[in-house]
Amino acid sequence: MFSRPRMRGAVALVLGGCLAFAACGSPDSNGGDNGNGNGNGNGGGAGGGEAAAPGSLEELVAAAEEEGQLVWYQTAEERIGQRVAEAFSEKYDIEVSFNRLNSSQMEQRFSAEMEAGAAATDVIIPLHAAFFQHAMDEGWLVPLADAGIPDFPASHLPERALLPDDGTAVISITQYGFGYNSELVSEDEAPSTWEDLLDPRWEGQMLMSDPTISTVYTDLYYLVEQEYGIDYLEQLGATEPLIFQGAAPMGEALAAGEGEIAIPLPVEYMANLRDQNGAPLAWVMPDVWIGAPSVIGIVEDAEHPNAARLFAHWLMSEEGLEVFTSSIGTVNPVNTDEWPTEISGPALAELSGERQADIYEALGF
Repeated sequence: MFSRPRMRGAVALVLGGCLAFAACGSPDSNGGDNGNGNGNGNGGGAGGGEAAAPGSLEELVAAAEEEGQLVWYQTAEERIGQRVAEAFSEKYDIEVSFNRLNSSQMEQRFSAEMEAGAAATDVIIPLHAAFFQHAMDEGWLVPLADAGIPDFPASHLPERALLPDDGTAVISITQYGFGYNSELVSEDEAPSTWEDLLDPRWEGQMLMSDPTISTVYTDLYYLVEQEYGIDYLEQLGATEPLIFQGAAPMGEALAAGEGEIAIPLPVEYMANLRDQNGAPLAWVMPDVWIGAPSVIGIVEDAEHPNAARLFAHWLMSEEGLEVFTSSIGTVNPVNTDEWPTEISGPALAELSGERQADIYEALGF
């Protein structure tokens, strides 16, 4: 069914925004455009680029720099995109722009563009979910193994990071764990296992994200059920935690002291609130936890196909992975000892979907 390696680590959540370099325009952070109708400032449309025949990295660099531009969409937070854009454009003579979209925005926008035959991006970096599988099935994306990327797969990428059946690879893992208010709960008091949550200490002090709003949450509770059983989920639901519609409102409530602990929360989101706003937040990775992997897709009708291939090569390099995963709470897939109990994705979603109704009922939803 799925592997259960014993791993450890900590979490990330993506925030909004977009960035443009040099003469390249980019859509606004709401997923709109700059008035040119296609959402980017480089004239992207129905493709028109032509990928060079597979060859050496040097030949690919030359072909990509001749194209001179690159556009990508990502769900990772804006700061990550900024770091990636700066590092890539410093290394290669290529003007870059990116758009940060949440998962639903990316799905709607990219699907509409591809259905209209008007590709406005060269690469997408979404979470690995049903949308990515659909895009690959529709032929909108080129499987990495067929893209002529030099040295693919790179030797430093662990086997578990390669997803050949889905035509992609994991380039980062967003982690979800237990959050707690560090002014109300000491490090020694913080729960470190799911069983700890049943301690009477947390009655009336636990915040929980509605598990029905995200497949990541459903997947996580499926893993917990596999470890502890459906009776445990019933006991957890019976504690009547305060329910929130997602991480942002729950994290803010935890920081405000409306509860002492919160499950589950993305660690990077908590780190951002702590470091940028001084929020009294801390976290712990429990005995069973989940990570949401980001993957990369090269657009079939990319305007800049060689720049797209070079970008994919660089993102999967040791240098690119270090840049993309440099935020607190983001796992570099090379660090296998930091991998979660399981990563979310279509395969796990299929398993959790079979148990979904029972899981929701046990938790009281």
